[in-house]
Amino acid sequence: MPLYISTVLPHTACLLIVCVCSVTGKKLMAKCRGLLQENQELGKQISQGRVAQLEAEITLHKKHNQEIKQAQEGEGIGLHTR
Repeated sequence: MPLYISTVLPHTACLLIVCVCSVTGKKLMAKCRGLLQENQELGKQISQGRVAQLEAEITLHKKHNQEIKQAQEGEGIGLHTR
């Protein structure tokens, strides 16, 4: 009697039912595992790229804030509290 496995693929709404005793079933399961790993790696790359972009934006904002402070000090404009 053939052995079947069923699983819901992560991050999808797909239900996969495969006969793991057949060559085709084994190839399909290997392909699915490879695609899942590739998707995870791509997700990490995307998130790392976004973090790098946000860090660059923060650096630009800090530089801009510093330039504004220097301009205010140079013009004698200061924030005075009472």
